Amino acid sequence: MDIVDLLDLDRKQIISKEDLKDKMWKIGKVRRKLSTGSTNFNKVLDGGFSLGQKYLLFGANNTGKTQLCHALCVQFFKKYIKHSKCSRSKDINRIFYFDTENTFRPERIKELATQKTIDYKLVLKNLLVSKIMSSSALQIILDDLENKIEKSSINLLIIDSINNHYRSEQGNKLFSSYKAKTVFLKILHKLNELAKSNQFFIIATSQVAPNFVEGGIIKDIPVGNQYLSHYFSEYVYILRKDKILYAYLVNSHNLPEKKIAFSISSKGIENFTF
Repeated sequence: MDIVDLLDLDRKQIISKEDLKDKMWKIGKVRRKLSTGSTNFNKVLDGGFSLGQKYLLFGANNTGKTQLCHALCVQFFKKYIKHSKCSRSKDINRIFYFDTENTFRPERIKELATQKTIDYKLVLKNLLVSKIMSSSALQIILDDLENKIEKSSINLLIIDSINNHYRSEQGNKLFSSYKAKTVFLKILHKLNELAKSNQFFIIATSQVAPNFVEGGIIKDIPVGNQYLSHYFSEYVYILRKDKILYAYLVNSHNLPEKKIAFSISSKGIENFTF
């Protein structure tokens, strides 16, 4: 007679070792954070970007959105890959950078990694950069993304920017407005599925249009915001004012609105000192 029979327990209520390990692993992942590199910026995000959440970084040109994306690649490698067995693997990528604007620069990764005494070649080896030429191409590569990752792995997904092609296709007479909208919604729906898998930090940048509401803090709004707002749980507005960069957390499902100043240097994202 085993202990279950001896104690007259229902076997259906007994959690196996495998199930217990799986539950503990999921609990641990919920608390995973990705640092920006700036303690002040992290405070706005309650410690950093959270696993399983979807973040939209929006703001005018030259406000540092792409710079932040590059910095996050190195930050992710430093925390989640550097000391793992897969850091030197040629066949495994855990950082996925989908570039719709042709702004990814490997030399910037080299500069950031070198400042942190990290072998930049290892960062680039773990980084899969895809040049995305259309919304349909972005949809296809996102649909296949789960086939490219290891089971139970933690990954970084960056899309810079998510609405570039949607914007151009909406204004192109050769494209159906309905088709452009349909593909864009499929992209957003897929991101929702990837977030629910709890295996991705998801950060997307967004092109913007002027916000004509007078007196508002937010001077720009994301293109396609009527759709984006239904899928992204956290909005971070990036603004340059009087040569100072500010980050505003707005439209958050979980956190209060906050604003901080930050700076960008050869080391990445840093606290701004007035």
